[in-house]
Amino acid sequence: MLDYGTAEAAGTGVVLTSVGEVLTNNHVIDGATKITATDVAAGRSYAATVVGTDPTDDVAVLRLSGASGLATARLATDTKVAVGDAVTAVGNAAGKGGTPTAATGRVVGLGRDITASDENGTGAERLSGLIQVDASRAVARLDAPERRRTATSSVGSVPTTDPA
Repeated sequence: MLDYGTAEAAGTGVVLTSVGEVLTNNHVIDGATKITATDVAAGRSYAATVVGTDPTDDVAVLRLSGASGLATARLATDTKVAVGDAVTAVGNAAGKGGTPTAATGRVVGLGRDITASDENGTGAERLSGLIQVDASRAVARLDAPERRRTATSSVGSVPTTDPA
């Protein structure tokens, strides 16, 4: 749950360490006055603090207070992404909270550029060097930034394997 003072929103993250370091998107936590992360598998919530952000690459790292023994994501070790590689998209469609959704697909394009904006058509931002996937359209909008003023983040691990 992300608290922006006057409203709430939700996003997702990937557990990197068993003691609660979580990778999420910067736009998910940007402007939040309070962050609560929920391990949906265990049903446990944690207060979270921002360790660092990179708005240019839209990434942020959170630390969950009092977390231990969390299941971590198994990430692919190959550093070269290629068209045809298998992917799993995970997110919180429309920022409404609850259990994150996942969809599998394939990489269909590399180096894509788009202009993204909020649902009102404002706050346009040019994003470059993106990976295009064919995962479910409902999941493709998972972290569409909605400018509300509070938020919740659900975290969990998504096992992935290196494509054969």
